[in-house]
Amino acid sequence: MYQRPPGSFSPFGLPPIIIWVILAAIIVAIFPILTGPLNLNAAIQTVRAAGYTVFASAPGALSGSTTIFICSESHTETLELAGQIDKCTFIADGTNDQVEINLGVDSLPDSGGTVVLSEGTFTLGSSISITAANITLLGQGRGTVITPTTNAVVISVADGGDDVTIRDLAIVGSGDSGDTVQSGVRIKDVDRPRVMHTYIIDVGRDALLLEENVEDAVFAYNYIENPGDDGINPGGAGTDLTVLRTVIHGNTIINAPNGDLVHLSVGSADNIVSDNVIIGPAVRAIAVLGQEGRAIITGNEIRDTTRGIRRAWLTEPEGQLTKVIISNNKFTNITEESVLVEGDGEALISGNWFDVSSATPAQVVRSASSRISFVNNFVNANTGTSYGIIISGDGLKDWIIANNNFTGAGYRPINIFDSGPGVISGNILVVVGRPGVALTGDTSGVLIEGNRITGGIEDNTGDNTFRNNIGYIARGERRTLTGTLSVGVANDQAFTEQNPENVAVIVTRVFVDVTTAGGTLNSLLDVGSATNATTSSDNLIDGVDINTTALYDNIDDQGSSGNSKQRLDANGGTTDWVTGTIIDADADNLEGNYVIEYVALDSG
Repeated sequence: MYQRPPGSFSPFGLPPIIIWVILAAIIVAIFPILTGPLNLNAAIQTVRAAGYTVFASAPGALSGSTTIFICSESHTETLELAGQIDKCTFIADGTNDQVEINLGVDSLPDSGGTVVLSEGTFTLGSSISITAANITLLGQGRGTVITPTTNAVVISVADGGDDVTIRDLAIVGSGDSGDTVQSGVRIKDVDRPRVMHTYIIDVGRDALLLEENVEDAVFAYNYIENPGDDGINPGGAGTDLTVLRTVIHGNTIINAPNGDLVHLSVGSADNIVSDNVIIGPAVRAIAVLGQEGRAIITGNEIRDTTRGIRRAWLTEPEGQLTKVIISNNKFTNITEESVLVEGDGEALISGNWFDVSSATPAQVVRSASSRISFVNNFVNANTGTSYGIIISGDGLKDWIIANNNFTGAGYRPINIFDSGPGVISGNILVVVGRPGVALTGDTSGVLIEGNRITGGIEDNTGDNTFRNNIGYIARGERRTLTGTLSVGVANDQAFTEQNPENVAVIVTRVFVDVTTAGGTLNSLLDVGSATNATTSSDNLIDGVDINTTALYDNIDDQGSSGNSKQRLDANGGTTDWVTGTIIDADADNLEGNYVIEYVALDSG
């Protein structure tokens, strides 16, 4: 039995040589940790000691690897059968699996890398946290399922996590909207994050949340369903403008009854929302609430929501919205406004398809904003809808409604109330049973030009300008009919024109320009109002010589029976024609032109 020499000290009563061997082993083990970067092998031993499974020989098990493989225990049998179990760096056992995932993230070098999740279920007791740059969290599609068990953010990307990508995985939340912290992915204080090809359902709050201080984020080709609040929410916290240039593209977002499917919050601007499928129920499909807006919303399919797109205006200190483009979207079955524009700022609504014939909202598009342009859209609505587009507000001005096609029945395509100046031009307003345009309240300074209108115009103000609308002429509006002279024998018609208007008119001027003589001496022309296209009349111009080149009119050249004006009945009335008749001799060589000017006696 070993005896300690007198005066010597040996801990635990062990021989000194044994003590020195133990101390040397400890120093060898801890020296790399104390003097250098994290040794992943030592970290693996720590995880093993805590009861987790680690394959030290697997890819990523050595310090400095740029790829870490984390396997779900629920998938290990499949991996073993396939002979691939040795690919796993860590195996997550289905309890607090964020430990292995976060360890994998922390084990990557400073330059970044990829944490690969296998198929199977990963159950979290708290958040997956990424606070380093150039990290990719990569699943295997919908077969990689992350399920939270607490009211916590599922995946958090925060300060330091620039250029992080999360893709090809599924997040299945609690389905409890009371879990108000449980966002699928929450991102803050980073630049250029990417979330792509994920499947996020039933989270308690927002599926994808950009909280603050995030620039150049991309959310693309994700499937989102049944979030407790909003589907995608850039700028979710605070009123400072800190979330910029977010791209939301190619996603399918469904069912947000407590919020918005896309919520461009107060703190966001310069957003692009493109080519998404956005389906309710939801309060709004897309809400643009940012201080300055500057959003492009294009190519989306939007249906079955209370409102389609709302561009709101916020008072100081938040500021106001500007420059919103809403183009080439399809709206179906929206129960209130498909587009609601409020406050100051420019808005272009162009090339959209609005079909609300089965939803009967009060109005399809409503604007309480100046500087709105509503152009090249298609609107189909039915009885039960009041207006296609309504612009309503004290003194709203500098707006334009142009080249749109309104169809359906029982609603007013265009209603302007207390607004102007503005322009309504080139629209097709084929709506049965109601006026095509209604100008009400103190509307003034509006130019209504070149529209095709069924149902007429309701104008309660009288201080607006009408020009060349098909199917409607305003009282006092001047128009012209023009054409070329025809050759003929005596008693043939050189020209005929029927009143094209639905109201009576006054013919105020007729010009006849003979550019080539008729060719027969004593060939004359009579012009006047008539009951049909074959009846001659001389009550405007009586017997001018058409065997010579000359310019005639009914003021200076009216002759003995001619007059400076004549009344024509409305189209289809008794006397609704103007005829120009060759008399006394043939005019076989006649060439020239005519112009008839007239003024409407009423509106219609």
